[in-house]
Amino acid sequence: MTTHWVSTAVAIATLAVTNSVAAAHPVTITFAGNGSGSIGSSSFTNASFTITFTSDTSRLTVPSCCVNDLTTPGGTPATISVSGVNADFSEDQAVFVNPNELDVGIWHLGGPDFLTIGNKQFATYNLATNIGPIDGTTSILSDTFSTSEGILAMSSVSNVTVTVVVSGPNPWRIVGTADFNRDGMRDTVWQDPEAGAAQVFFMNGADITGFAGITGSNAWRIVGVGDFNQDGNPDLVWQDASSGAAQIWLMGGADGTTRSSAKTVSNGNTWRIVAIADFNRDGVPDLVWQDPSSGMRQVWFMGGAEGTTFTESAQVSRGNAWRIVAAADFNQDGVPDLVWQDPSTGSSQVWFMGGTQGTTLTGTANISESNSWRIVAAGDFDGDGIPDLIWQDPSTTNAQVWHMGGAQGATRISVAAVSGATP
Repeated sequence: MTTHWVSTAVAIATLAVTNSVAAAHPVTITFAGNGSGSIGSSSFTNASFTITFTSDTSRLTVPSCCVNDLTTPGGTPATISVSGVNADFSEDQAVFVNPNELDVGIWHLGGPDFLTIGNKQFATYNLATNIGPIDGTTSILSDTFSTSEGILAMSSVSNVTVTVVVSGPNPWRIVGTADFNRDGMRDTVWQDPEAGAAQVFFMNGADITGFAGITGSNAWRIVGVGDFNQDGNPDLVWQDASSGAAQIWLMGGADGTTRSSAKTVSNGNTWRIVAIADFNRDGVPDLVWQDPSSGMRQVWFMGGAEGTTFTESAQVSRGNAWRIVAAADFNQDGVPDLVWQDPSTGSSQVWFMGGTQGTTLTGTANISESNSWRIVAAGDFDGDGIPDLIWQDPSTTNAQVWHMGGAQGATRISVAAVSGATP
């Protein structure tokens, strides 16, 4: 891999940012239970009810008012059925979900009236999997809600169940890990490979505690995370899937998910960035590149005022059919090691690195034999100081953390499912 084409004089256009936060998958939300209240002039007491809302996750956006909400600004019809009362919602509705407030519900597009169901399970829910039913007594918080039959008001409810189903596979993938909200816990970065929308999931070990949007639809892809300007906030490395041009987003804000600026790393390139770590131990993350054709690898050492300037490169290996999927210091010698996986069989291995620049192979250790799942990131999720591996099933996008340990940190100690692991 030659580096003569590197140029930072020509700025890459800032990546497009829109509000779309999910790919196209039909979503149906059904609330059911018993309730008392009224619709227009008809009252009901302890009557069974169902509210069904059908939309598509491709229409979900983050409204300008509320950064933690998801909604369908275009509006979607909803229907309600209450025993003994004939009513339908004929006006356009919108769905919203707010994990911070632990609620999900429907509201009138552009209006103040809404129906909300709150439950602690919504803290890890992101409209991409079946979460229900949730059984037991809960509350529907209601402002007056207009229907084609008059105003709906629910004064009390009981035995409520909520079922949310999204049809079709969820395409989102984990693309990096770091502590964005600076709570001492490793977080995960997710991106939709179809639309390019990206989010951070805030983690407590393998449990998801909340999320924040980074960007909407985008043709570029996040290829790694590292604190390049050394301000304590993880930054994002992006690469254009078509041209190979690369850029670093310097991040900040209260939860670390706000872009402060974008810096060009390189113009068009057939090689791809596959891992990020500080190999020469100068405090600045470096970039690992791999040629998708030959499998050759190279490290770019980064520096400059904000850590986004290429300074020199070093060869890591020649042609290889295996692919680098992560970099982290497994044997705790102060030098990042490389995690490799065979794209055909899924077998995986750690290369222990050393030398003055951290690019010399000193030993290897097998991690796993054949496996249909793929390693997507590395990071210390259980707080023992040893990097762990996140695996994801390409078919379902279910995710697991392999907690690693042993003499060289390459032995699987335990496995934990990533709870609520679908954006």
